[in-house]
Amino acid sequence: MPTTNGCGPANEGYMLIGSGIPTICGFGPIGGNVHGVDEWISVPSMPQTQNLNVSIQLACVVDEESGACSSIGVRYLLDRKLISGSGAIYVYPGTNVTIGHRGLLRLEIDVKGENVHTGSIEWNTKMKGANASTTLARILIALEDYAWSNDKDPSFPDLTLTVTPGTIVNGGGFVSVVPSNASAMVDIRLMPSTSVDDILKKIEDIMENIINERNEFYRKISLNSTSSTRLSASITIKNQLPAATIDSNHPLVLSCVNAVKKILNIIPTTNGCGPANEGYMLIGSGIPTICGFGPIGGNVHGVDEWISIPSMAQTVDIYVDIVSNYCQLFG
Repeated sequence: MPTTNGCGPANEGYMLIGSGIPTICGFGPIGGNVHGVDEWISVPSMPQTQNLNVSIQLACVVDEESGACSSIGVRYLLDRKLISGSGAIYVYPGTNVTIGHRGLLRLEIDVKGENVHTGSIEWNTKMKGANASTTLARILIALEDYAWSNDKDPSFPDLTLTVTPGTIVNGGGFVSVVPSNASAMVDIRLMPSTSVDDILKKIEDIMENIINERNEFYRKISLNSTSSTRLSASITIKNQLPAATIDSNHPLVLSCVNAVKKILNIIPTTNGCGPANEGYMLIGSGIPTICGFGPIGGNVHGVDEWISIPSMAQTVDIYVDIVSNYCQLFG
């Protein structure tokens, strides 16, 4: 596999490699950055015997990586009624007919402490100072160790509620100063039955217990029972979106399954996916949506994302078959 600078595609045998390639090429040649793709795939026409009154919209939006909550992507188009339809396919590499996605709750935990020079007598005697970084570390470990409810759903046979603390961590400012600020991101993947309020309440309880324990620690070690509270913590919700699904027997799903059988000669799975995307926006707006289907590819979000070039033509054939069969249901 060739190395790339992450700014453009590279052709290696039967693979197209480059950051964003699976999404860019999901519907065929889109944009000037993927020059020459039109030489590799041929878009077939609808069968001449069919006379369908079909309108197909291709939405290529920006900012889809902002936690699937962007106001300038799919949300913008929906709010201004620029897109509508009887069905939608969210482009994503792979032949799983994705009937939904888990929800997302992304939090920032901020801990405030008290700074003091690490060489000072005040810190030596613990009369002043409180380490925000080590307090935050205790909170993150407690979140990781907690036995979260094992929420399940038949649309997601291999997935459950997942809590991942500390995906990004920041703390301190100088090597010789006790950190007075520390923050960390917590990534939570929600099942349809998961209560966000219950999750937030448990995190707040864990934070409160540890903050109280550490404040008591500093009071005891400084031998000053009147010592003021040195540590505090807060939560900020950065991203929040619900899990979303459509029925595995929905006509759009069945049309996609049948098209994959016909073109690829395989029986695809019909499972919900772990990562979130904008499918919930479309489903919530009354548009049945396959939340992921496209050419064969891998290493999503990496600089060496790739798709199989032969699968691009097959994917176009599948899309055409889906449209021609699904739209017949609407006359």
